[in-house]
Amino acid sequence: MKIFNSFFKIFVLLISVTFVFSCEDDLNSIGSDIIGDPNFNFLLDDNASVVAYSRRTNPVQTNNLPNYQLGVYNDPVYGITESSVLAQLTLNEVNPDFGVNPVIDSVYLSIPYFSTSNGATGSNLAFTLDSIFGTSPFKLSVYRSNFFLRDLDPDTGFIEPQKYFSNQGPLFRGFLGELLYTDNEFTPSPEPVVVGSGEQTQQTFPPRLRVALPISFFEENILNREGEEVLLNNENFKNHIRGIYFI
Repeated sequence: MKIFNSFFKIFVLLISVTFVFSCEDDLNSIGSDIIGDPNFNFLLDDNASVVAYSRRTNPVQTNNLPNYQLGVYNDPVYGITESSVLAQLTLNEVNPDFGVNPVIDSVYLSIPYFSTSNGATGSNLAFTLDSIFGTSPFKLSVYRSNFFLRDLDPDTGFIEPQKYFSNQGPLFRGFLGELLYTDNEFTPSPEPVVVGSGEQTQQTFPPRLRVALPISFFEENILNREGEEVLLNNENFKNHIRGIYFI
């Protein structure tokens, strides 16, 4: 709200200034402020020097962003930048009922990329990926995280939202749990993802990160915990499975 108020005051001020200038009588001849011939006469100073260098920015807040970066970017000037993501999980339905003798066929983690369709259908359907930089493969690993992501900051008496920053990667990596997935040569694919085979109805989805997770992880932490406190609400669940870490 403070940001909005400040912007509103600045916006009103800009309108007022524009209005004043717009209403001022034009007493000057058109073009009188333009410098004509002769042009500026500068003296060349051979003794002057300019020093340019790059410097790392200070840490920035990285939670509650609209989108995130993941991967490794090697710039010839600025060097290597590595981006990882710590994600918090919530239940789509709390206190779920899995039915009688449920059997898990497979478990997939699915995260769509930014992409644009060519508008075709069937085998002619194609996509163009957006916000993908470079074509080199990189190592992608997905871990269970044991780092608890707080919603509120205890230093403010649990009033202000908790903030997390770009320099906390080493802290997060100190809480890595079991490895759920790894690919030493991962490359984002522009191909659509087709789900279903045999007698199942096939569904086609836009390009995405779609990786198989261990069935045992889902069974032990979710399926076999049906009716227990860890699944009664999302607050309990976020403490039970504290997150997954992409690195």
